[in-house]
Amino acid sequence: MVGGAVTAPMPGKVIELRVDVGDVVEAQQVVAVIEAMKMENHLRSAEAGTVTEIFISEGDQIEKDVLLMVIEGAVSSPGVAGAPGDGEASGEQLSPGATGAPTTGGGARGGGGQKETRDG
Repeated sequence: MVGGAVTAPMPGKVIELRVDVGDVVEAQQVVAVIEAMKMENHLRSAEAGTVTEIFISEGDQIEKDVLLMVIEGAVSSPGVAGAPGDGEASGEQLSPGATGAPTTGGGARGGGGQKETRDG
């Protein structure tokens, strides 16, 4: 099984979560929107899979490189491909894929390492 970590490319405020735990996502699908410096930035999944953990809520202030959610397991998604340069003008970010489980620590909320799990 391949794991995918969605991390924050910059500090900002979570203004929209577009997925819940248990949702199946396609590669390049927008999973969250953060506001940074008065701009909306769409965070996209790097791979297709199932959202297994979400560590943030709408309204949270987040720091750069914080783990926001985990997407695991390759799910076939034919016809989904990101065109080169897709989203650059609107500030959309592609989250890098990563393997392994999230590490324990401060968490996205900056204190206590609490994790939010949503039933899907």
